[in-house]
Amino acid sequence: MPRHTEPAVETYYRDGAWHTRRADCPDPFASGPAREHLITVGYEVARWNALPHIIRRTDGTIAEVNNYVTPALAHMLR
Repeated sequence: MPRHTEPAVETYYRDGAWHTRRADCPDPFASGPAREHLITVGYEVARWNALPHIIRRTDGTIAEVNNYVTPALAHMLR
């Protein structure tokens, strides 16, 4: 599965488990069997860091990309 190299949070499936990581890092910061739980973890980290959240299917293709940067927050980050 190709790694997304822009700053983002990514939830993906590999080796029988779901994982969540920063897309620019090879190591997950959370792993487990429950897809919904790992998506929730990814959502929280993406929201806290104002990063997009990429959710992949079990085959590695992108199912969703969610952006949690609000206009007010984007203004503050400039």
